[in-house]
Amino acid sequence: NKIIELNGQTNAEIKITINNETILANDKGFFKKQIHLSPGLNILEIVASKNHGAKNTTKLSIFREVEQSQKKITNLSKKIN
Repeated sequence: NKIIELNGQTNAEIKITINNETILANDKGFFKKQIHLSPGLNILEIVASKNHGAKNTTKLSIFREVEQSQKKITNLSKKIN
């Protein structure tokens, strides 16, 4: 699949970023973000930081395989009379 969804819950004072993009949580602290995966290796850096500067960083490596389309080879022959 090309898209994954990251979701979780945190405290109200925690700011979440994924690859430097701020992810907003609702009033109960729940958040979710759809991530489009490119073919090959995708690295996601998830940072949870408090207002006073303390932060926790997690890196996820996700590999997206792409099936190669099967090529059909057609052998055409011409009949000569």
